[in-house]
Amino acid sequence: MLGIERENRFLRAALVVLSALIGVVTAGSAEAGPVRLVQPFRVAYSRFETQVIAFLGQSPDYDAVEVFYQPRPGQAPLLKAIVTALDGAQVDHINDPAVAEAIWSPFRPTVVRDIDFEQTVLPGGAIHTVTRLVSYRGEHIEMDVTTIAAPSPALGGFIDPGNHAETSALPVLWVLASAPADTGSSVLIDGVPQPIAPGPVPGTLSAFHSAGFDLGVIGADVDPFSLLQGPEEIAIGATWTFCDTGGGVHSYQVIDLVGSDIVIRRITGLEEIIVARKHPFRPRLLEIRSVRATGIPAALNITPPPPFGLTLDLTVPGQFSVSLHQHANLITGTAEVSYGPHRVSWALHPDQPSWAVPRSVYANGWFNLQGDTLLVTTIGSPFLFGD
Repeated sequence: MLGIERENRFLRAALVVLSALIGVVTAGSAEAGPVRLVQPFRVAYSRFETQVIAFLGQSPDYDAVEVFYQPRPGQAPLLKAIVTALDGAQVDHINDPAVAEAIWSPFRPTVVRDIDFEQTVLPGGAIHTVTRLVSYRGEHIEMDVTTIAAPSPALGGFIDPGNHAETSALPVLWVLASAPADTGSSVLIDGVPQPIAPGPVPGTLSAFHSAGFDLGVIGADVDPFSLLQGPEEIAIGATWTFCDTGGGVHSYQVIDLVGSDIVIRRITGLEEIIVARKHPFRPRLLEIRSVRATGIPAALNITPPPPFGLTLDLTVPGQFSVSLHQHANLITGTAEVSYGPHRVSWALHPDQPSWAVPRSVYANGWFNLQGDTLLVTTIGSPFLFGD
């Protein structure tokens, strides 16, 4: 897999072509045309009923294998398996092509795979799961995990992700209840046993079953959008409609005006609630003050009230915080924002918790007179593309 330096070189070359195609960098007055909505943060939230992970102790290739399970009314369960390399790089395996397309990023490979998942509750509350899939490299993976007891809230809470996805995500992981695996648990790759590392409790392995797993993330991504429709003035109902390079439509609508705050809802795909204000010196450009991802399909029109979901808060000058539901300020740090003639750039530098410090978020948005945007977010290393 590509390292971040090689990815940056590849993306710089690709973005020169993309900017020429959609006219992102354009000479002329930045105050003409529609009001610009430039929201460069890829913020996402999802809840899974079950997560199972095994940390491998002696594999020459992999640090961990994990699976997430979520039942869905009226359709097959959503299954997401992640294979993590020794350097923390991850590949997502998804059983739903539409979900795989929605989460795809050049910084994080994603493949569509059938995933078999079986779960049984044993006498006493212990849980046995078996997961089978074919990896992105064509390997047959089988993870068989039995817990020593029922998942306990005492083993839940805010999760340290270690070095997993260190150059592609700033994750916020919260577990409601968890239990370690017994020594009979196993991982096989092409039929070869992969020893699981010893667990933190005597008589256990470093594999865990979690019941209730909240997964929030600010992720690295590249999104070129052409504006199909944009408002000349801000009012309730004002709408921006963008088209991506694959023909997908992304729409945002003003749903409330509270003092100087403009509340905007993403009305396609997964819902976002954005709070923005007019820039004090550039009134046709909106400043992002907060972004909340609810993880709910926007078409359902059932927006949960705050603080539900993952919230990135930028309202305090020079600072930022990330919260998950009622768990406020799980990640905090300093925030820098700068503006060029056709650019908005944010740099978020975490200072706590310690594992988040290397995962600075560099979110950039370039825009032209017509309101087309090119959004690029990187984790850990800045991305330079000019004004």
